[in-house]
Amino acid sequence: MLKIINLLHMETKDIVNHLIVNSELNAKQFAESIGVTPTQIYDLQSGKIKKITGRMADKILSKYSKYSKSWLLTGEGSMWQDEINDESSVSTFSWDTNEHPIPLDDKIVARIEIVIENKALSNTEFAQKLHIPEEILNAAFDRDLQACLLVAASIIKVFKDISPRWLFTGMGEMFDYKVPILPREIYNEKNLDVFNYVKENPESVGYSAAIRQFAKYELVYEVPNDCMMPEFKLGDRLALSEVPAEAPIINGAPYVVDTKSLGLIFRLLYGQEDYFLCRSFDDDRYAPFTIDREDIYNIYRVVGLVRTNM
Repeated sequence: MLKIINLLHMETKDIVNHLIVNSELNAKQFAESIGVTPTQIYDLQSGKIKKITGRMADKILSKYSKYSKSWLLTGEGSMWQDEINDESSVSTFSWDTNEHPIPLDDKIVARIEIVIENKALSNTEFAQKLHIPEEILNAAFDRDLQACLLVAASIIKVFKDISPRWLFTGMGEMFDYKVPILPREIYNEKNLDVFNYVKENPESVGYSAAIRQFAKYELVYEVPNDCMMPEFKLGDRLALSEVPAEAPIINGAPYVVDTKSLGLIFRLLYGQEDYFLCRSFDDDRYAPFTIDREDIYNIYRVVGLVRTNM
């Protein structure tokens, strides 16, 4: 049997992501709720700022008092103010993968909760998605490490974007170096938020290994036609990064726009007050058109390209 001890800690970016998701706000709204700038939160999420300062922790606790200041500052111990870390949080567990045990600690419960929050599912919906009884999920929340292992194994099987190493040990990034590829059959779907579709249907999409030389990106889009020739060819795979709400765009740069009325649009974008002008590289064949801002779910910036057909 393997003694379970609290040797690992939650990284600051995971702490911040948990706070944001649990508050049911986006990063900008969360920053405003505690009286800091959105940039400070973005820098914590990206890892540019490595630690939450004592002053920021006090701001967080003034609004969200249920959290432990020690956890905010160090990532260690209980995240909750009213929980006591004692021997009841230490257990034993034996896990064998190719005869090599993987150390687990009670923070795996917190990481399971982060996954649930990230997927925006209720506990019942999450258990259904994993094809496990909800009682098993509840047992995991009660720190039954046998149940934790079953839940974690099911998460890895269903949500292929979650890193097994992070989930089991807390080490590395929450998301594996795989990025979902948007299925072409949803490109023309109306009233479909493709980002939510991917989160809700991870088993129905393909995945591509992330390219670390690119800026951080969340989705891969395959160019379906030749409207953006010669710079972009049919079949090119584009790495897409979501543009934060209210962030400015670069006029004349290529973007993929998720619209309610037309589905996914890949064009050069020009911002106006109430709409965007969309153009191709060949206006003679593909006439420019406009998209109202209210018709848009999300805008994605193209941060990289992989060409498989020369």
